[in-house]
Amino acid sequence: MKDVIVIGGGLSGFAAAEELSQNGFKVLVLEKEDALGGLARSFLYKGKWIPVTYHHVMSPDVKTIEYLKRLGLWDRTTWKTSPQSFWYEGKEYLLSRPEHIFRFSPLRFKDKLKLLRFGIYCWMRKDWSNLSNVDCETWLKEKIGEDATDILFKNLMDIKFNMPLSSISMAWLGRRLHQSVRNRDRYGYPEEGIHGMVKELERRIIGKGGEIKTSTEVTRIENGSVTVRDSQGNINVLDGRRLVSTIPPPALLSICHVSDSLAGYLNNIRFKSIISMVCGSDALLTKYYWSVMLKPSFSFGGIFNHTVLNDNGSPEGKYLYYLFTYLDQNDPMLMMDEAEIRDVYLSDIRKIHPGCELKWSMVFKLRYSQPIFAMDAALRSGFNTARYIIEEGLK
Repeated sequence: MKDVIVIGGGLSGFAAAEELSQNGFKVLVLEKEDALGGLARSFLYKGKWIPVTYHHVMSPDVKTIEYLKRLGLWDRTTWKTSPQSFWYEGKEYLLSRPEHIFRFSPLRFKDKLKLLRFGIYCWMRKDWSNLSNVDCETWLKEKIGEDATDILFKNLMDIKFNMPLSSISMAWLGRRLHQSVRNRDRYGYPEEGIHGMVKELERRIIGKGGEIKTSTEVTRIENGSVTVRDSQGNINVLDGRRLVSTIPPPALLSICHVSDSLAGYLNNIRFKSIISMVCGSDALLTKYYWSVMLKPSFSFGGIFNHTVLNDNGSPEGKYLYYLFTYLDQNDPMLMMDEAEIRDVYLSDIRKIHPGCELKWSMVFKLRYSQPIFAMDAALRSGFNTARYIIEEGLK
């Protein structure tokens, strides 16, 4: 019998398992997929490990930076400075500096002044908790005006979360804005990529006697026992003194009975799905790392030029790009096959770069991609759960 069974082999599960194993607990990690990493998993293409979605480190990601240091990856993490760009009616704008804001022609001069003042306000304000019950749309319109709210924040919220701005707490958005402006357009990326981080966590868990099983689906949790099905269809029942679930709450509720109050709480955690297309091309779509398509609305919400962070990351073509679309889980686009999505994306790419050709592409659909929570929460939640078990002596 294992001391702890961890369900889910993503960063959260690995953070919990690594912390527990380093403190003397015998740990078993169960992962449904054949690859480890969860949302941070990678695939091998022409000798290079490529993450299935975009990943980077920002300076406010304290827990991620802590893990890079403890895993020996910090000294091999490269930091690059690149402004975020915004496409509006066929033109690419920057908004990182005061002079950028004054060049943003969609806004009137008085709105530019309000937006500049708002940026300083976000830099200075650390505590946004008293705005928990205030919706973003109402508060922002009072602060920066209707035009800036509609052109920037309404569009950004639709692109990132496919949700109305009025449904989001200003406390949540304020914390993210504070972290964003303090990041100063700096993004980090480990030399070995996110794959290197996953592999090092795996090595440390196994090195302390932990066990990791891939292609192992948990089908039932009952009375402390875990029923699993492997890739061959074999059914086994495993026992552990404690269980840690790091899978999405809807998936957990489908395999485990919990109290009505807990079920109600878990069901209130909202998720968005994502379509991520990673591709290689010789065409330079944007020289900036992160570009957002504000207007007109495209089939994808933005482009990440991964080559800006890792100039040796593209296995074929000069540039490695990520195109992404956040969707509701019942969106018809999720029913499209890979070729259809590629064609739709490429059609829109050619609206900003006529004649663009792709050397290769792969499309991934992630059902439980984006809950609304703080940055680096996956590592933090796994670590905090492990510390609770350790400190309570639940062995």
